[in-house]
Amino acid sequence: HIMGAKNVYIFGKHRFDSRSTVGCKNYTNIIRHTIPIDLPENDLRKEFNKMMVTNKIVPIFMEKTDHSISIHKLPKWLDENYEYWNHYWNESPNFTLVFGNENKGIPDSIGNNCHRFHIPQLGVIRSLNVASAAAIAMYEMNKYFSQHQ
Repeated sequence: HIMGAKNVYIFGKHRFDSRSTVGCKNYTNIIRHTIPIDLPENDLRKEFNKMMVTNKIVPIFMEKTDHSISIHKLPKWLDENYEYWNHYWNESPNFTLVFGNENKGIPDSIGNNCHRFHIPQLGVIRSLNVASAAAIAMYEMNKYFSQHQ
């Protein structure tokens, strides 16, 4: 909420514990897209795409991979892609940060062939936890959109 998010989308099989929002749920629209527990992996992308189309989402995948791009290049990517998505949706696009499970990450069936961004890190630890990564990524998005209003 304090970073300007209009919506929070929760996609998956697991329940959502609203206590983790620390009252933010009272000020931010939380949209839950629950999928069946026994949903085959190959149907995951169809469900994710359905959620994206329904909510006019442009996903920004946040996950460190061999092919991910530094989050420092996100402003350039947004500049280069804004007009395309604005034309595609016929309105201002809903750029949405997508984070995966801390243990498994974003399933390949969802983010296959999509741009992935990562937070550059020093040292030997492989990754930040999702809450820390989300805070940094939301700050970067907020900084970009504050400058481009």
